[in-house]
Amino acid sequence: MKKFLLTIACSAVAALTFGQKEIAVTLNLPATNDVITQGVAFDLDFTVTNNGPDDLVVEDTVYFGLALDGQLVTQGVYAANRTTGTIAAGGSFTYTTDIFSFPQLGDNNQHSFCVVVLLADSDSSYNFVSETDMTNNQSCNDIQFAGSTASTTEFGQVVNAISAFPNPATSTVNFEVSTGAEEIVIYDVNGKAVRTVAVENEIETVDVSDLENGVYFYAVRFENGEVKQERLVVSK
Repeated sequence: MKKFLLTIACSAVAALTFGQKEIAVTLNLPATNDVITQGVAFDLDFTVTNNGPDDLVVEDTVYFGLALDGQLVTQGVYAANRTTGTIAAGGSFTYTTDIFSFPQLGDNNQHSFCVVVLLADSDSSYNFVSETDMTNNQSCNDIQFAGSTASTTEFGQVVNAISAFPNPATSTVNFEVSTGAEEIVIYDVNGKAVRTVAVENEIETVDVSDLENGVYFYAVRFENGEVKQERLVVSK
């Protein structure tokens, strides 16, 4: 797992700085023995603790990456939190988000699910800190991925279907959804919801003209509780 930490640090950042700031992470959700259903969103929740000796200040930013069985599964690292106030040594904050784009296996086996955190220090032009002890910058739980519970017809065809066009989108994107869809949510790569649309039509047109170019994910929630997600690209 130390190799995994090194992979994140080397591939995602251009420089490291040595400092007096140390952080640790504890993965809360998914918890040990949790069962995650393939194709269904799940909660990611972890606590970051300041191991000191220096304070974390409001400009400092924590980034995170996710791994499954020791392999990085998200494309790089993502901003988890820019602290909203000073966090003294021994203090902590908890970060929670929905995960829609994780490649669940659906094999009904247990897997080691890990979160890894890095600290971007505002005192060093946001270079990532090379901490004295980085072994506690990771936390893992053994969880199980179950097969999809998608609704099917008596002929075995999937009922809950989604599509988006044009994709890549420039100013608007059309979401075509099957009966039973209730809500469409567009997320950026940090897991932040940038659009939420209540489904009233078979094809919903959404304005994305003010979104920055890049990769997004859209999730469609159905009345039976299923959530289906796909990638959306905005390119103007």
